[in-house]
Amino acid sequence: MHKTEYYSISDPARLDEIKAALEGAFAVSPGEASTVKETYYDTFDSALYKSGRFLTRRARRFHLREKGREAASAGAAPRTGSAYLTWADFPEGRLRDVLREAGEIRAILPLVTITRHTRSWALLGAEEKTVVRLRLVESVSGEENDAAPIRAAILEAEPVRGYGAEFEKLAEILSGLGLEPGEDDILSASLKARGETIGTYSSRVSVSLDPGMPSGKAIRKILKALLETMKKNEDGMLRDIDTEFLHDFRVSVRRSRSALTLTRDIYTEEERERWKDALRTLGRMTNRLRDLDIYLLGKEKYAAMVPPSLQPGLEALFALIADERERAFREFRAFAGSDEYRRILLSWGAFLDSPASSGTGGRAGKPVIKLARKRIRKRYESALALGGAITDDSPDSDLHTLRIECKKLRYYLEFFESLFPGDEARRAIKQLKSLQDNLGDFNDLHVQQGSVHGFLSLVPAGSPSERDIVEAAGGLISCLYSRQEERRAEFASRFEEFSGPETKDLFDKMLSGN
Repeated sequence: MHKTEYYSISDPARLDEIKAALEGAFAVSPGEASTVKETYYDTFDSALYKSGRFLTRRARRFHLREKGREAASAGAAPRTGSAYLTWADFPEGRLRDVLREAGEIRAILPLVTITRHTRSWALLGAEEKTVVRLRLVESVSGEENDAAPIRAAILEAEPVRGYGAEFEKLAEILSGLGLEPGEDDILSASLKARGETIGTYSSRVSVSLDPGMPSGKAIRKILKALLETMKKNEDGMLRDIDTEFLHDFRVSVRRSRSALTLTRDIYTEEERERWKDALRTLGRMTNRLRDLDIYLLGKEKYAAMVPPSLQPGLEALFALIADERERAFREFRAFAGSDEYRRILLSWGAFLDSPASSGTGGRAGKPVIKLARKRIRKRYESALALGGAITDDSPDSDLHTLRIECKKLRYYLEFFESLFPGDEARRAIKQLKSLQDNLGDFNDLHVQQGSVHGFLSLVPAGSPSERDIVEAAGGLISCLYSRQEERRAEFASRFEEFSGPETKDLFDKMLSGN
């Protein structure tokens, strides 16, 4: 089945020429014309757009429709006037379900408001049946009093099942007129006309490296990409739009610190320590806020662990955690407004823009592929040794140490993914992920028990809910401990899979240079 194709129409006046060419091959039946003013919404990472959907608002009501289709598939009005909506602000129904699935913990943000003019035609074949649907979609954006509003136009060709030959015939006619299908639908075309883009943000490390590139220049490229991700998330983090801005900022900080471990004999020890300390400060100042976010995001999960009799106490405990989170955010925002915070980011950016960030050490000029293979192998072998030494009697700290080593291995694989042919690095990451998930869950459950106990210090002594909160916390800690033990029991099989011959062969092939 063909998908809807989009043709950019720089001059809508060409429509008469296009219709004349089509009338030579099809009967053309005009359809309805419409004009609507609507605002497009999506998450910061374009989750809806990437899933093939548009979310628009007309007046107060939101509408969801599939890309390439005109009719809305769902609609609803939010139950709140909050500045940043989430799926939870909508009533039960398909729209709410789609929003939750696409971006459960992300805010739904306005992108652009346009006036959309749509004219449609049906191309008819034998027996006057519709074989293709055509739409000319024009958008006008900008303020009403703008002297030169921003315009974009797209011709949408929507296939009809069972008429693939007719759809290909249409494509040939349009190609003869110099029109070729492109990637821009009406939303991306409208944003592009304004100098903006959609669907390009990702928190993943995505850098293209050449195997022969000098190691210093490659590390610099990785670090600059990570700083760019930090910058993209800074505004949303400081405005507290949703918790993922802080999370992505922190992950980029952690990855940057990990990348600095690759700069021995590329940067001077003074440079390495200076920047590691600076980035450590950014991580430390966001730790408390992120920890509280994790508990609040997991509220439903924690509530499902304990019996109904403990629910009131748990609800009261989470109210105290929410209050503590507000205090933590105020403290973080104060730090973010400080000279220290600005100095760290500005000096780090200035360093990465300078020639010095390509390194002056003996390894700076050596091919990055050699550095990548050596460091990945070292981390892989270290993970095997650490994991192989863990027994049923090993302390929890041994699993924590292995978790950190696996995380560093994961970062190295992500940094250097583009250096390896095919999907070798991606497959290695997939093999590692199962073990990482087990170790991450185990560590989280261990830490959460201590944190829940620590939250009891927030309970005012002698308060009416003190007893209920203490009982709920005790019940939750017991459940967390039980789940931690389950993860511990799963570790051996997860590690056996990771350390097995399939993974070994994959790493050997990837790192051998053959």
